[in-house]
Amino acid sequence: MTNRSTIDTIIQGAVVDLFHSLEIASAPLAPASGQALREQPDLAAFVHFNAAAGSGVLCLGCPLSVVQLAEKASYTALAKEDWIRELMNQLMGRVKKRFLQFGVHLNASLPSPASKQFIDRHGVSLHSKTYNFRTIRGSVVVVLDAQIDDRQFAYCGAVQLRDEGDIILF
Repeated sequence: MTNRSTIDTIIQGAVVDLFHSLEIASAPLAPASGQALREQPDLAAFVHFNAAAGSGVLCLGCPLSVVQLAEKASYTALAKEDWIRELMNQLMGRVKKRFLQFGVHLNASLPSPASKQFIDRHGVSLHSKTYNFRTIRGSVVVVLDAQIDDRQFAYCGAVQLRDEGDIILF
């Protein structure tokens, strides 16, 4: 497995795992490089990150119909923005955990809402890769715009990290 396909597997696995935790089935499609989005997401958020191996931006976008799959409650505009930022935060946590298995420590900023233009701009960047996922109610898109030195990757095996819901006593 090449390091670029390792990154693809990390991103795709993290997204599928995230939506599985919400009881939403998602199927990854083949990643694309430097292409405009097929569908514009209704909601989007991004996180800047850096590491010794490189830095970049990770963006997540999805249609409102996916929000409705996750929760049957009605949402205000603010609640929708909070929801997508929380999803972005959870996705980044999963990505960080998987990168740790390869000895790469990522430092991430707080999630921020993203405009459609922001995602488009990062989607056509020279160093970007777009990951599309099908759900029953629409497509989820993840854009990774990053320069990561693949030579920094060295598989370390399972890392003892906490999972969601673990209790940590201080």
